[in-house]
Amino acid sequence: YMAGQTPPEGSYADNLDKAVKKVKINEKWRRDYMTLAMKLDEEREIGREIGSFEGKVSAVREGRNKGNDAFLIKILSLSEEQFSSICDLLDAYPEKSDLEIAKEIF
Repeated sequence: YMAGQTPPEGSYADNLDKAVKKVKINEKWRRDYMTLAMKLDEEREIGREIGSFEGKVSAVREGRNKGNDAFLIKILSLSEEQFSSICDLLDAYPEKSDLEIAKEIF
């Protein structure tokens, strides 16, 4: 049924088909579903951005003591404010993971 093929026969499949059709014509349920789908897409995008930012935190953690902060800012496409925030959090919470730091900033 979920694959879009002809549904199997039987009372369970018939009841499922009726429920799906009922949901499809119910405007409030459609709107709620679309809102949920949009929210999930937004959450996924935020997750991807945090994951990407986690890599930048890791690079700052590894490279900032090598003396070329301007290079790190440029190569990682960070603002000076973001770089400073990362450094401040790394100094304040050295035990935190890169992901935890990324979530704090994001």
